[in-house]
Amino acid sequence: MQGKTKIKLITFIISFLWIGLGTLIHISPYPDYNLLGFDYNSLIFNILYWTTFPFNIIFSFLIFTERLSEIYVAVTLLQLIKILIYWLIFYKIFKPK
Repeated sequence: MQGKTKIKLITFIISFLWIGLGTLIHISPYPDYNLLGFDYNSLIFNILYWTTFPFNIIFSFLIFTERLSEIYVAVTLLQLIKILIYWLIFYKIFKPK
């Protein structure tokens, strides 16, 4: 039982950090929300953006269609649901047989 709990925790942390990093990267081109201090033309930004883009494609479309201040509740719920989905996927992949 100890191993399953450890894997659940590790996979949750991975999914949380992955989706959280993607969220920060995708809102950072907007000057009001640039918490990481990246210039959107920098190499590290482009690498992180395109690495997290497949996991945040719906979020990217929401950001481009509406202002974040108007849809932050929907974005937060979407990202929380995605964390849970990716947590389940990662757990299924890494759980002991």
